[in-house]
Amino acid sequence: MHEVILTLAFTVFFIFLIFKLNFFSLEGFSRKTIAGLFLIKLFAGIVLALIYTYYYPYRQAADIYKYYDAGEAIYNTLLKNPSLYFQIIFGINSEDPQIKEVLETANHWYKPSESVFYNDSRTIMRFNAIVRIVSFGSIGVHTAVMCFLSFIGLTALYKTCLRFMHDKKKELLFAIYLIPSVVFWGSGLIKESMVLFVMGCFIYFCFQLIHGHINPKNILGFLFFTIFFLLSKIYVLLALLPALLAYFICERFKSGNTMLKHGLLYLLLLTFTLNIHLAIPNYNILEIISNKQSEFLLLAKHNEAGSLYQIPTIEPNALSFISGFPLAVFNVLLRPLFFDMSTPIVFLAIMENIVIMLIIGFCLLFFKRKTEHLNFMLFCIGFVVLLFGIIGMTTPVLGAVVRYKIPGLPLLMIIFLFYYNKDRAINKFPILKFLKS
Repeated sequence: MHEVILTLAFTVFFIFLIFKLNFFSLEGFSRKTIAGLFLIKLFAGIVLALIYTYYYPYRQAADIYKYYDAGEAIYNTLLKNPSLYFQIIFGINSEDPQIKEVLETANHWYKPSESVFYNDSRTIMRFNAIVRIVSFGSIGVHTAVMCFLSFIGLTALYKTCLRFMHDKKKELLFAIYLIPSVVFWGSGLIKESMVLFVMGCFIYFCFQLIHGHINPKNILGFLFFTIFFLLSKIYVLLALLPALLAYFICERFKSGNTMLKHGLLYLLLLTFTLNIHLAIPNYNILEIISNKQSEFLLLAKHNEAGSLYQIPTIEPNALSFISGFPLAVFNVLLRPLFFDMSTPIVFLAIMENIVIMLIIGFCLLFFKRKTEHLNFMLFCIGFVVLLFGIIGMTTPVLGAVVRYKIPGLPLLMIIFLFYYNKDRAINKFPILKFLKS
């Protein structure tokens, strides 16, 4: 009972913040609507927690609980040795024998094989260890806090995109907040929720600086979320940086062909990426991708993953990478398909894919070419293609693909919603009059 009361108390507090903070003031929508969107997320987060509680027979096999339990193990040191607790939280003296002894009890802190990239599972473990101070052991509180952080990230993304879609506020609201898999997987006590928080805020502060709003708040926000991103899912950041760089260059040097500048920059970055090992031997990107693919495949077979599917085999050479990339993007964009059906979660993902494809088809039916904001649309396209390509080359389990691709889904929808002719669509289908601002 105390867990329900604590969760409700935190929920009321977060709704109070939504009504009081200017950050949650979204043009064209009441605070009640915004609070309602948060409650939808919280409901999804609770449902996800219940699924992980009753669907998985072993607690250590459930992502929510393995990170929660690791955070609990770290929190326990606060009561015995506060100094050790804060050293673990801030990553200080990680080789200290006492700290290692504590971290050995935090399952999944150490991976069987470490890579050159940071183990992002540790970030959510630290998150749980911090929230545990005020949660009194209620996993519902942890879920509510994570939902609120994810909601902040989505709101930051909405406010960023609104400058380019003032005439389509309702469509943008749907694309950011209401895509089913984003609502479901982006609301639980898992890494995807944290990524939405970090990504949305990072993009927000980047665009603020790019568009000339250079002040201490935006500079500090940019620096904080850059560091936070490096400690989260770094492949999302790697997909985002080229798109941001191209957008920044085109904003600063507006003369010339925007599409050509994006294309040339990606070509230069591709050449650099494929040859970075010549300068830094430990960072052979093609070897990292190939090894990651092999590790994930072995892990999936060991765990008898029910939604295993064939992905393009990537050898550590440029030809294999370039030839396999389009199929990788296609797989993440369109799959799972009906012949991939294996679990209820995959079935729901199939239904969502069908709806998304129908919406995209509808937008193409009423396509209206626009030259304004082309730079932003190319930013969205670049990020989505790179993200889906990275996921498609390294992830042979459709259940994981459904989760991993959610940071790209809002921007994928925005690409097509931006270019559809709303007035013509409403004239053809009067039922859509509710979309009028």
